[in-house]
Amino acid sequence: MTDYDEIVTPVQPVVEVERTTETLTDIDIEESRFRYLRQALVGPTALLMPLYAGAFFTFGPMQLLLEQDGAFSSRCGSTVNNNQEDQETVCNEQSSSLLTVHFVATVLLNILTPVAGYISDHFGPFALTLALTLCGCTGIILIILASAARLDFLLYPGFILIGFIPMFGTVLIQETAKIFDGESSRRRIISLLNALFDGGGFVYTSLWAISKATGASFDVVMTGYLALAVVLFASILFLWKAILARQKLLVKMRSTVETSLETTTHVVSQVEEGTSTDKKEVNKPSSSYIPISHLTLREQLLSKQFLLFSIFFTIHNNRNQFTLTTARNHLAFLGDDDTGNRYLTIFMLLTAVSVVGLPIMELLVKLGGYHAALQGTNVLGIIYGLIVLTSKNLDVQVAGFCVFAIYRFFIYAACFSFLPTFVGKSVIGKMIGVLIAIAGVVSFVNIPLGRWPIQSLDGNFFWPNFIYTVMIVPCIFIARFLGKNIPAESS
Repeated sequence: MTDYDEIVTPVQPVVEVERTTETLTDIDIEESRFRYLRQALVGPTALLMPLYAGAFFTFGPMQLLLEQDGAFSSRCGSTVNNNQEDQETVCNEQSSSLLTVHFVATVLLNILTPVAGYISDHFGPFALTLALTLCGCTGIILIILASAARLDFLLYPGFILIGFIPMFGTVLIQETAKIFDGESSRRRIISLLNALFDGGGFVYTSLWAISKATGASFDVVMTGYLALAVVLFASILFLWKAILARQKLLVKMRSTVETSLETTTHVVSQVEEGTSTDKKEVNKPSSSYIPISHLTLREQLLSKQFLLFSIFFTIHNNRNQFTLTTARNHLAFLGDDDTGNRYLTIFMLLTAVSVVGLPIMELLVKLGGYHAALQGTNVLGIIYGLIVLTSKNLDVQVAGFCVFAIYRFFIYAACFSFLPTFVGKSVIGKMIGVLIAIAGVVSFVNIPLGRWPIQSLDGNFFWPNFIYTVMIVPCIFIARFLGKNIPAESS
């Protein structure tokens, strides 16, 4: 007889106790209120994603605003006035300095994302939203001061703090999805909010257009942007506070009902042979594969699947951020300055096309699972790369803009929906933080990679784009490996 044959599983009969009509009604009312608050939260969160989180990455129009305002114009010499009106006076050093500000902010937000994950896992979504609010509003205030007082160095801490909005926002998407029931519902919430996140290109474009149309100064435009942020962030904080209070009350009410059920102190010492056999099979250690979600946090982080997935995400994430940050300079090389930056405006507005990716990804997941979604990301990345590399025609680039918008959606919707399927639910915030931090460390390469074409290649971004396109090839094999392991992780 083995140790496992000696295990006796106690069986406690459950006696159903009828709940009073009053208790049922109270719980139903609270659940109804909770569902209402949950749905109400999606509204302002959906506005937050494009207006403040996603907008950060579409730097091109903001760069035009800052150039127009004269940021870093002192580096061009005495021939350039502090308040520029003619974009032909923008020198390479000024453009390079502004790109560096954004690259540094982007790298830091990636590296520090584990902080957002830690706050999420240990303090919850209200604390996460509060941190987002404080950092975001302070960052916008610093940028306004940089313009009003001609203190260009304040742009660094300003954009770093604004960069914390998408950092916290990325984890907030997961927190918002978690309060919904069912995997399919949570996946749709993640996909929807990511699609809106990716569609933020119109925001800085609109601020730039308002400034041009009205003649309003940079600090006036950004003051209005700050006022909107205060209202929006406050509404999200209010809703999260109400939702968490409802959750706590529901847990207490359900606990009261459960403790009212009759229990028995009689322990059954013998079970039928068939039941005993089933229990022995469950309790006996198995030599089969152990899902990653059952491992410790350290083991999950060091698992082959997570490390390969990190490589996959890093390549696509950094390619996306590089493209968005250098869009203004890349299109200028193709002649967009001669059109009054018309194609940069089109590029930023077409980021909203990312919502088209939502039904496409849903279909791919339905037909081929997350493996199909990951491979779809690779295919879209290669198609976009080929368009950029093979044509200098600005009209052809418009087709590339549409592909890129859907590609961006796939990167984050596919990756952030796939990750919770093989890691522990209690550490999802930390895992997302580490995933983005790994990409952030590697993204330091974007700083010299972005300065290289401007300073040495006359503004031609062919070679950086070629490098990123070629790097997608190994992602095809990584996605294949991850796809083969999905059944084992789901078992």
